[in-house]
Order: sequence, then C-alpha cells, then structure tokens
Amino acid sequence: MDPHIYPKSAPAAPATPDRKPIVGTANATPQSLNAASKQKADGSPPTRSEEYRDLQQDISHTKTVDLATFAHLIFDMKLKSTDSAPSRNVKAIEAKLDLYLAAAGNRVAHEKTLYDPLNDFLNAIYRGSKDQARIYYTQANRAIHGYRLDRKPDIGHICRRLLNLRDDQNLDDFLREHWIEYMHWLLLLSFVEVKHHNGSALGAHTRKRAKETTENVEVKGSSSKKQKSSGGLAVALASKDGSRLSGSTSASPAADSVPENSGTQIFQETRRQAASYARALFSAGAIRSHAVALVIDDEHFRFVFYCRSLIVESEPGDLKNSIDKRRFISLVQRLHSFSHEQFGLIPNMKLSFLQNVKLESKKRVQEDNGTQDSQPKKSKVDGKGKGKEQAVDAEISQGSLSSSESGLFSSYQVETSEHTSAEASAPPSVPPGALPAAADLPSLVDSTYTLVVEGVERVLRITRDIFRSDGLIGRGTSVFEVDCIQEENVSENGQRTTITPDQSWKGQSLVLKLSFPPSGRTSEGDLIRAASKHAKDNDSRWALKHLPLVVACVDSPDRKGTDPKQTTLQGRLKSQFKDAYEMRSLRATVLEKLEPLSSLKSAREFAQVFYDILQIHRWLYEHPRILHRDLSMANIMYRREGDNVYGVLNDFDLSSFRTRMDEGPTSKHRTGTKPFMARDLLHADWDKVHRYRHDLESLFYIILILSCHYSDPTTQASSLPFKVWFDQTDDLIASSKTDFLISPSPKFPVQTYFRPFTVWLHDICRMLGMGYVIRLVDPDLYDRETLNGNITFKKVMEVMGSFNGEKLVTRWAGGNSGN
Repeated sequence: MDPHIYPKSAPAAPATPDRKPIVGTANATPQSLNAASKQKADGSPPTRSEEYRDLQQDISHTKTVDLATFAHLIFDMKLKSTDSAPSRNVKAIEAKLDLYLAAAGNRVAHEKTLYDPLNDFLNAIYRGSKDQARIYYTQANRAIHGYRLDRKPDIGHICRRLLNLRDDQNLDDFLREHWIEYMHWLLLLSFVEVKHHNGSALGAHTRKRAKETTENVEVKGSSSKKQKSSGGLAVALASKDGSRLSGSTSASPAADSVPENSGTQIFQETRRQAASYARALFSAGAIRSHAVALVIDDEHFRFVFYCRSLIVESEPGDLKNSIDKRRFISLVQRLHSFSHEQFGLIPNMKLSFLQNVKLESKKRVQEDNGTQDSQPKKSKVDGKGKGKEQAVDAEISQGSLSSSESGLFSSYQVETSEHTSAEASAPPSVPPGALPAAADLPSLVDSTYTLVVEGVERVLRITRDIFRSDGLIGRGTSVFEVDCIQEENVSENGQRTTITPDQSWKGQSLVLKLSFPPSGRTSEGDLIRAASKHAKDNDSRWALKHLPLVVACVDSPDRKGTDPKQTTLQGRLKSQFKDAYEMRSLRATVLEKLEPLSSLKSAREFAQVFYDILQIHRWLYEHPRILHRDLSMANIMYRREGDNVYGVLNDFDLSSFRTRMDEGPTSKHRTGTKPFMARDLLHADWDKVHRYRHDLESLFYIILILSCHYSDPTTQASSLPFKVWFDQTDDLIASSKTDFLISPSPKFPVQTYFRPFTVWLHDICRMLGMGYVIRLVDPDLYDRETLNGNITFKKVMEVMGSFNGEKLVTRWAGGNSGN
C-alpha cells in the first residue's frame, strides 16, 4: 500500500476556522471580460482553436521566474550553483541523458523518437522503493479517457504500482515494448509535453539573445559596469500596465500581446497546448488545487506550475549546462517523491479506484514506435502528427449525464471561468463502441470525503458525479450526490462516541460541493444562513421554502506545519507575487438535494418557479440585503410538496452583501453566466457596479432561452436562435443583445410547449429596450438603477403575476416602490 496515498495517520479532517469580518468582498470576484463560454448552445464542445482562444485569459495570468526561484516557490527547495549532482545512480542517469541528447540532436528524426529515451532518463532519476515509485511513460497519440475533448500529452506521470508489471520485469524494457491502455485523467499525476524545435518552443533562443543583449549594455552614467540580475533578464522588466518587476520575476502580458521571452508563434502555441492538458487534468482528474508539469524541447526545458489563481513557469534551462542539469535532476527527484497532496490532490478524499485498479497494456508493433518516420517535422501546433483539430474526445468518463438530463437545465449547461457559477459543460453522448466492453474505467463514484462539523467526524460517499467545472483559473467547483456512511463524535482527547439520531445525516438526500474560492470572500454558506436567520427573526418564514438548506460549510485554509519557520506553498506564492496571487481555501459545502428545472411537469409550473425566483430574489435584496449576481438556468431549482412547486434560488458563490459592494475596480463586479448576463456587464465600456436590474435582465434571458431553445423540458429545439450568446466573445454578445432589445419588432420564436411565455417576453423586452434607447438619447439625466424607471421589480412583477390568463401564487406582498 502506498503510504503517500494512505498515510498511517490521516491528515486532520477540515474544520471551519474562526474568520474575521470581511470588507469589500465584491473585489474578490474576478472579471468575466473575455471569459468565453466553452460549450456551444447545441451542447457540442469547442474546436481546438476555440479552446485555445478561451485559454488565453488563463495564460495571461502567467508569471515567469528563474529556476532557483521556481524551486523555492513550488518545491520549497533552495538551489545553489555549487550544488553537487545527486549521488544515487549518477552513472546510470548520465548514460540515459546522453542517449536522450543524442536522439534530440537528430534534427531530421520525428519527435516521437524522443519519448522513450526521455522516459528512460526521467525514470533513471528515481530508483527507490518500487511500491512508492512514480514512473514516466509514453502516452503519445493514445487517448486518455474521461475528458470531453481529445487531449493527449506526450508523456504521462503515474504511480508505478498501477502497471501490470512483474517484479522481475525491467521497467525500461516494458515501457518501450508496451502501450498503456485505457489511461484515465483520474490516474494521471502530471505530464510532460515534448517538442523537437531546438528550444524555440520554449522561447529559449529569444531569452538567450535578450540576456546577452542586456548584459552587454552599459548603465548610463557608469564607466563599465554591466546590468546584471540573479537569474532572469538582466534588467527590471516592465509589465503591460507599466509596473516594474524584478529581474527574477516577470509577468506574462495579456494574451493578445507578445511575451517578452518569445517572438515565435510556436512558443505561444506550446504554452496553450500545455495549458489545455493542465485544464483537462483539473477538470477530469482527481480533485486538485494545483499541478506541476514539464515542457521539454530537445535539450531545453521548463517546469510549469498551474493553480487556481495563476500559472508560474521557470525560465528555460539547458540540459547541456552542468548547473541546469544538476538542478533539473534534483527537481525531478523531488517530483518522484511527492505525496499526492504535494501533487495538488485534496486531503481527506479517499479515491476508491486506487485500491485495485491495474492498467492494461498492449504490445507495440514496429510502426507504433515512430522509428520509420525520418522526415523533418513541419512547424505546427502539436508537432506530433495528430492531424486535424479534433473537437470531441470519443471516450467519456462514467457518470456522464443521460440524454434526458443533458442540456441547459442541468448544471452542465454552460461552462465559464471563475466569473460564473456554472463552470462546465455537458459531455457529449458516448459514441457506440468508443470503449471496449471489458474496459472498467475509474470513477469518483464510491470515493469518500471526510469532514468534521461541530465535533462530529463524518464520512461522505460519492454516489453520483453531478458537475465538474472546466477551467484553470477559478473556483474549480465540483458537485456530487453523497450518502453519509459513517459519523461519530470526536472529542479533543481523541475519544470517539456514537452520535444521537437527531444529529445524524444518514438517510438524507445530500449534495457535496467542493470548490477553491478566494479566502477573503464571504462563503455561500454564511450568506444563505444569514438570509435564513433573517427570515426566521422577521416573520418571513415563507422565504425558507425558496432558499437552499445548508447542512454544513467547512473551509480548509492554507495548511501550516508544526515548524513556525516553515512556509506554505500559498504563503510563498503570496509573498512573491503580492496582489497578483489570490489566496484560496478548499471549501466543502453540504446542502439538501434540490430538483432541476428539467423535471418540472408543465409550462405553468415553470412560470410559478420563475415568479417565485423574482420574489425571493427581491426579498434577499431588500431585507438581508444580498444581491445574487449570478442568475442562470442552472441556479434556479425547486422543491415539490404534493402538487405545489416552490422555486429555489441556488448557488450564492458570487453573491454579496450590498454593504460590501463598494466602488472598487469595475472589472471585479462583472459576474454572471455569459448567455444570461446583462448587456452592460458584457460591454467593455461598462464602468459601474453590478446592479439589481442586471439580475432582472438575466431572468428575462433565462425565460427567453428556455422558451426558444427547448421544445419541452428535456428536448432541445432544432433551431437555436440565440446560439451566438453562447459562442462569441463578450463584446459581440453585448452588441447582439443590444440589437435584439432595441429592435422595434423583436422576434420571439417561442416553442409551442412554452408559447404562453410570449406575453412575458414581449412586455419585459419592451421595458429593457425603451430603457436602453432613452439612455442613448439623454445620458446625463439618466437613472442607471432602473434604466430611467423602465425596468423595476414592481413592473416585472405585474407582468409575471399571471400566466396564460390565470393568476400565479404570490408568496410575498412586500417590495418597495423603488428599483
């Protein structure tokens, strides 16, 4: 049994720490500008070029540091130029490196010829206990299962014990002679991307020329002194916003500009390609806070660190340089010895499939090894003969939604970056025959998560994978149906006792939500509890039927060791990058399970639920003074009691108390889910905060898209008139929405099932359109809160109070006469 996976003493289960009051929480929500939706309106995933476009915003958060700084920040190691080479296996390591460099020196050979010698070299660096070993293997063009897109890193990094390898078998021979079959992202610890461009894919030559230039420039006013730095570029670098960065740390500029260490397209493409693998690892792998990867271009290399707040990469190193070579070997040795938590996997989650999974292997044939191909490679994005862009990974993990559950009503309906609450898309249906019947792919189902709430330790078993976010930078939300299978009181002295029946979670229908929100934000649990308490204390118990029930909310902040001098990974990153790095906590929220819109039984039930949402949303705004800020299809759910349905406003991750929505940086206030976001919030020129009427506009778009894109609660229409709102960039969507709203005769292609909504849509669209038109005519005297009085709660309530000629149930007679 691997002690890194199942240590003798398990880490302490997370418990909610004391938290100081938070000021200005709205400023912790990043902008949504350019956070393109990654799923199209018809449910299909993006092409490779579209995916790369979407990754640009994440890549703009890249920081580049010298190798010694990278080792300190990420590996907590102090590297010195005088460090000696590792004493273990020195001759074997050198011999394997020579063989790899010889292969890399063959400029006419195919990139594939580098994979096996590179694996031999990387694996030679570790020759410890076989039970604990991690090994590198060739993935090449073999599919990795579990992700919605076809992504294939060249080399994977896994636990050796996953292989069906006899004790007497030679590892190098086995890996050269076999392909690993049915690899899944859940099993991957890390990856290596290989290029054969003599360093160009890493910007190595540009960096070298820049360094040579700056080191030979004399400082003005100095006789002969050269500008030098400790590792990075020789002079301080200016970031895009004009700020200065030290020589050992540089910020990658925005996605649409050329980074200072690259003048080549292949460097940009390699960056995006590696980031796409990291995103797949975050989205379809084990739940993790970060990942470490390698990008190697012949003798040149970079280490890259991906986390939920930024990307850190080392400057290019050179394996032919003795200092760089020793450092590289030391860092790879450290990677080999990483625990699962050091690889970024979250603590307290026990992955059931790791106990017995064994990967199958298939004997290679000669042409698979790439030795027949001696033609020079063409410069292209992937450089490994993958051919045309492939949009869909044919193999989807277990737990994919059935066809009846897919679409806009599920939590998979649209994926965005952190700026939204629905961060992932529905996997496409699994094509017939995509997986052999014998393939038993791993799944998070049956894995367990342990947490402590008010002195009670509980073990939750995952029964269904509902939602996995798809992105790098962001909260990385995952949602699971769970059962409580074990619970006991844990006293301070370690004694365990049985809990009382009224404390028990067993038998309840529960949902576990895991995410990595900024540590400074008020939690969803705190917001919902504040609203529930206000309802109970102020004779507004009706509101409880329309709020989620939070069973528990537990934060695991940055964990510190017993040594007071020891720094944490997040602490080092924060110290290095200051405000550019956002501290995050692992948050586990346990909630009552609610019903999705797709299970409603009639158009009138939809109408009642939307009317309920209008009322509870306004009550939250007026009384506990909470603005939701993320109305979307996935965030509207319901409860059923007999023949009655009660709309429930769900997912308060981006919500904020009104008292804390200050006039800070405007980009921080652009929150929402793109197809349902107000026109203002999508427009680059908007310089105000998120207002109440923006959520009213979102409710309009929800009803509009529901009515026009679905022929019934579970069937998508053949025509999708508002498809562009899912596919395009923010500014284009803003322009499209403006044109639609101000049109003198907007068209509402409502499906027959939802036809009674036409009256609602016409009246609310006219309110919004008139408000936007008047703003263009007389902006100076304009009331932005209500679009000059055109869109208010009272006006929308008058429209939505009846449906198809009959009154709906009004839950709340309140609501002031303002906005």
